[in-house]
Amino acid sequence: MMKTRPERQIELLGTDPSLLALESRLRRGWIKDEEFFRSVERLYRIKVKSLGLDPEGELPLFSIPEDFGDPATGILVGRPVHGELAMPPLHLPLDDLTISHVQCSGKTRVGKSFQIAHLASQVCRQQPHRGFLFYDIQGELCSILANLVHPEKLLWIPVEDYWKNPLQDLHEHGLDKAIGFFKRALLESVFIGDATVNLFEQLVRHRCTAEMLSALGPPILEEILVSARHLAGVGRTFARKVVEYQNSLVNILGNLSLNLGCVYNQPITRGFGFRDFEGRVVVIDLSALKDPIALKFFITKELLELTLYAETQHAPMTVVLDEMHRFAPLEKRYGQYSSPILIDAVKTLLKFDVNFWYAEQNPGMMVSPAIFANTGTHFVFRLPNVKDRWPVLNAINISDREQEAAVGILERQHCLVFSEWLGAAVLIKTPDLDIRDLRGEARQTLLPKVRAFQERFLAEHGVRLERGRSRPDSVGAAPTVQDSMKKRIVEHRLEAPLSGITDTYAAAGVSPDKGRQYVTDLVEVGWLEGPENMPGPGSGPKARSCYVATERGCKALDLDWPRGKLPGKGSLKSRLAMKMIGLHFERKGAPVRYEHTLTTPLANKSADVAVLEPDGSVTAYEYQNSNSHLVENIRRNALAGFVRTVVVCQNASSLARARKLIERELEPELLEQVSLATLKEFAG
Repeated sequence: MMKTRPERQIELLGTDPSLLALESRLRRGWIKDEEFFRSVERLYRIKVKSLGLDPEGELPLFSIPEDFGDPATGILVGRPVHGELAMPPLHLPLDDLTISHVQCSGKTRVGKSFQIAHLASQVCRQQPHRGFLFYDIQGELCSILANLVHPEKLLWIPVEDYWKNPLQDLHEHGLDKAIGFFKRALLESVFIGDATVNLFEQLVRHRCTAEMLSALGPPILEEILVSARHLAGVGRTFARKVVEYQNSLVNILGNLSLNLGCVYNQPITRGFGFRDFEGRVVVIDLSALKDPIALKFFITKELLELTLYAETQHAPMTVVLDEMHRFAPLEKRYGQYSSPILIDAVKTLLKFDVNFWYAEQNPGMMVSPAIFANTGTHFVFRLPNVKDRWPVLNAINISDREQEAAVGILERQHCLVFSEWLGAAVLIKTPDLDIRDLRGEARQTLLPKVRAFQERFLAEHGVRLERGRSRPDSVGAAPTVQDSMKKRIVEHRLEAPLSGITDTYAAAGVSPDKGRQYVTDLVEVGWLEGPENMPGPGSGPKARSCYVATERGCKALDLDWPRGKLPGKGSLKSRLAMKMIGLHFERKGAPVRYEHTLTTPLANKSADVAVLEPDGSVTAYEYQNSNSHLVENIRRNALAGFVRTVVVCQNASSLARARKLIERELEPELLEQVSLATLKEFAG
């Protein structure tokens, strides 16, 4: 319901002392309603005449400030708008932006980002020790802030350069708290059960023994993922439920490693921390991070680390969240449920000198009411959607339909500002800023500062940055005996991936007991892959436990990865089988090609191993670990020009199943071009 003229006049007079005296006399019955309204009209006329407004004209929709603030100590937010009247600039007290949370809402391209950047530049000049941390979804804030903040104070970090160790907080706060926060981040960011994250805890505790922490530091995300993939006993002694938990954990860690590997897979013990941002204006550019689950995990983990930082002695910090709904959507249909971590941070961190500024296009549909309830200062730009206007205007005590409708058609750079100091919403026009796109200039100026941080992180872990990549430092402390032994083990596995692990212990000069410990460590950090049981030479069911050097291990130990890389792109078993078949024929002097392709007008087909026969024909050797696509592959080999196909099976029972399938489904004329063998026949 629209307000009457007297009601609007009372609202516009606000806390005028004469009005308060009239209201007191009315409540006590000393004057009647008619006398009260006449006095209100008189006070209103005096008020608007002093401001140069026409008392007979339409009443302003929004309040007129009684105090325009102190230009010397306040923060310029804009100039109040009342028709053509030139009003003085409005300055909010610094406290309204530093000891309360600030909400900036409005549709896209109305000036939210410009206003936030302008306010931040003023606050950081008034409080040079305050840190500003922007989480930028759109990737636009750095180019704006570069116009307003001195380059020495500004730090821009693309997400791929925002290096952190996922468990780096254990250095200051202990392993229990570090694991607990990581588990909570997993639980809050995705739909994953308690049993699954408990399995994660077991993996981390197994890896984070005192000895391994002192030698290798906390594990990176990729190492944790490798451990999850190679749980001992899967398929033999593990219960079915545990296998399900393992698969769930591998899926979520794989997602995070794929999307956040640039952040959490660097060879560092400690990376960026909030203490590095004190007194700076920092923009973390998240525009390259598209996956919503990875983004939710990243922000949740950041907020949990922020709570640890806030509990210590620190400089004041302002955290700015652009596009609020990307971090804490209100309903499941918009992504995930509202994040309790963010709501807890908004409720509790203010008393630790950490406040939040957040911007949102659809506040009514996306932002939790609990966040509105803890926000002290609002900037409300154009909100065409009624569902968006209602919770925002309700938070700043505006309920008149005419006023609500006006917010839906505000011009660009026009907004309502509300704070406890103002006591009422005031319509302002934000300042005109001379903003140029300085993204390119900022990149050239700011990226070297990020590289300096990364050099520091790598130096603490004994590696250095060269041409954008890290490698072991060739100059520095001599390697330990354990490091030398581990390098020998990886080097032997690179040269002889089909040899038994006992041969590796002998070649490295290490006892089997110590060797097993070293191999376990190397598998957990991702420098070795395995084991896989491969058939050994001779009669009987002899087998070898085979481990293979990984690309990461070779780069970390400065070994020649391309020379020892296994052929093929399949599973470890398939790649070892291809290597075994190829070596069998190389020892006989036959030309061998891996993943070799033949092409005819009828088909194009590559074989696992292709062997050139003396008559010039080519035979395809296909390792078959299942019968899916077996018949189709044989037919395509024939059409592509392979004169013969040899199906190599894992053992005699799988060979019998393959033979039965081929004889049942393959055409008689093709049966003559197919033979079968077991992998044991190629063991040398």
